[in-house]
Amino acid sequence: MGVERGRLPRQTGANDAPRVVDLTMETATMSGLTMIVIGLVLGLAGGWSIRTVLMLVGFGAGWLLANVFDANLLVNLVSAIVGAPFAWLIARLAAVGNQE
Repeated sequence: MGVERGRLPRQTGANDAPRVVDLTMETATMSGLTMIVIGLVLGLAGGWSIRTVLMLVGFGAGWLLANVFDANLLVNLVSAIVGAPFAWLIARLAAVGNQE
């Protein structure tokens, strides 16, 4: 009985218990050293790292929003590029509004 990676096999009878299938992706994983380097860069960069993280959040949100509507790669990329400064702008306006 062939089982596709990431999918549970079909049940053949009432007494068959579902089998656990490895659902991990077989791509490059992030090592602990990579996480340490990213943490040091963001931690030592100060205010720049906050702006960078806001831009990355906007980029990811734009990409996911376009992906929900099954957009092609170009539309995903444009949406993500527009979403990055938009997220930064929203956060900046929220910070300015709280100073009063």
